[in-house]
Amino acid sequence: MNVIDTGLNEEASFEGFQKCLKGIGYGVSDIHTIYLTHGHTDHIAGVNLITDYCNPKVYLSEKSIPEAFDPAMQDHYCLPESVRKIVPDLRDFDILANFEQSCGKWWLEDIDVTPIRGGDRLNIGKYTFTTILVPGHDIGLLVFYEPTLKLLLSTDLFHSSGPGSALPWYTSTAGGVSEYLKSLRRVEGLDVEQVFPSHGFIRNGFSEAINTTSSIIETREQKILSALREGRKTCRQLDNLLFGEFCWIYARGFQPSQSLI
Repeated sequence: MNVIDTGLNEEASFEGFQKCLKGIGYGVSDIHTIYLTHGHTDHIAGVNLITDYCNPKVYLSEKSIPEAFDPAMQDHYCLPESVRKIVPDLRDFDILANFEQSCGKWWLEDIDVTPIRGGDRLNIGKYTFTTILVPGHDIGLLVFYEPTLKLLLSTDLFHSSGPGSALPWYTSTAGGVSEYLKSLRRVEGLDVEQVFPSHGFIRNGFSEAINTTSSIIETREQKILSALREGRKTCRQLDNLLFGEFCWIYARGFQPSQSLI
């Protein structure tokens, strides 16, 4: 059995995963191959549980390998030093401890990984997927395209709807705004009828997913630039401009200062 991304190293999540496998007549020990679309904690951590049951061959985007094995690199791509320097409350914020709390032990150790790259062809079951490198959300993010089914496994590329959905995280070290927009343009010519994201669902189809995601990114940047042209703003003010006060409900007690940028 092939698995694409593995979720969290967390008991409740893994029990749900096992239940899903059982529902289609499989168990964890039937997994022989794992494909990891990128190195973020919520996509790779479950490998550490699966390998207690079997010894699968593990493939991972080549550019994401460093962050999957080295917590310092995960820190670098998810919370760049340039951001820490301008947001005083983030200078000592332990994002890796936060990831471990929410995802379990996520980094990979003593696991042989075979690198995959954009343009590779992967035989998964009876279908052949082509990988496309789409940096922005993550330096090594790959989406998987199957032309016969006109199917795209879009992982974290698009804004999605429903539970767990949001505009995917993007940072300068992972490609930033410019590379993210280029990545969206890179896939827009594909003949796609079915889109499957890793979080939530795509409500209005492939083209709309591209346009919506592009629009959100561009509008967000314009809001920030316009606000800064009016005068100096705090990080809290800019966050409220984009997300509203509700975003701090989920900050687990982390409160930014009123330091100006």
